[in-house]
Amino acid sequence: MRTAKLISAIKAGDIEAFNKVSAKYSAEQLDQQIAEEAMCAPELAINHQQPLVLRRLLQQGCNPETTNAAGQPLLWQALQQPKQALALISELLQAGADCNRIVESPIPTSILQACFEYSAPDQLMLHISRLHEFGASVDDPALLELALKTGRQDLLHLLVNIDTPLPDGWSTNSGQDPLISYACKCAEDRRVRQMFHQGL
Repeated sequence: MRTAKLISAIKAGDIEAFNKVSAKYSAEQLDQQIAEEAMCAPELAINHQQPLVLRRLLQQGCNPETTNAAGQPLLWQALQQPKQALALISELLQAGADCNRIVESPIPTSILQACFEYSAPDQLMLHISRLHEFGASVDDPALLELALKTGRQDLLHLLVNIDTPLPDGWSTNSGQDPLISYACKCAEDRRVRQMFHQGL
């Protein structure tokens, strides 16, 4: 009966009901799979897009690094939510989720690379910016190759200006693609700005 109340409160985002019932559970219990749902409490909150409930779970000591039933870190799961992804990601990052963790299956993938697979187009730049704000490494030329595939100049601009390195060959072949030319120009502008600031 108590578990049913916990599940109902999480799904509905009912903070008052959640606070009452969750107080009877330890963080370790909340991090364990709830049999009726085949997922832990933080995973359930993410799946039902309840960032405020997720915040309370993390405040109670739930582990932001928990792996979900699909074998992915919770950050990956949050990224896949259609409406509350940014809020869910933010709660996990503020609780200490590792934004430089690599998921090995099927190929090694960073959370920034995963953004290109899971983020809605109108949320992609927001997700990348938030992850970078919390220390996600941009030292990966593959990010610009992924951005190039989107055809978005604004995305290339963002990545170059947060110090993502150009892929090998872009500088020498920039005339073959206007977007590559644009990225190279942004990189040169960034280099000049950095030199100017170093000279001050």
